[in-house]
Amino acid sequence: MLVLGEASRCVPTKTFTRVVELWVPDRTRTRLEFGGSLCSEEFSEFTAVSENALFAYDEGLPGKAWAAGHPVILTKFANSYFKRTDKAIDAVLTCAIALRIPDGRDGAVLRRRRKARRRHRALAQ
Repeated sequence: MLVLGEASRCVPTKTFTRVVELWVPDRTRTRLEFGGSLCSEEFSEFTAVSENALFAYDEGLPGKAWAAGHPVILTKFANSYFKRTDKAIDAVLTCAIALRIPDGRDGAVLRRRRKARRRHRALAQ
């Protein structure tokens, strides 16, 4: 499972993607750790903070997307669960989105659940 985060500068009619980050499960699959980023040098301080961050399930934007299983959008950082708000504001980032990208393990769990549901329905009939 991967969580792809994107931080942007939003203006009334346009959105400019400035930072794209990849968050991956650690070895224990209990937290997300920084997996890399794509951004220009002007965001080096924001990236440095991200490189040392860890997110538990349902914590921060990456953790929320992991738990939700669907895209999570933040239209503002103030008073949100975004953990790097100060650095994001310093970098003039104004909004963010996180997308959960399931890996093969997530798919295997879903297939097992579907099979169990089918078996349960067949037994109930």
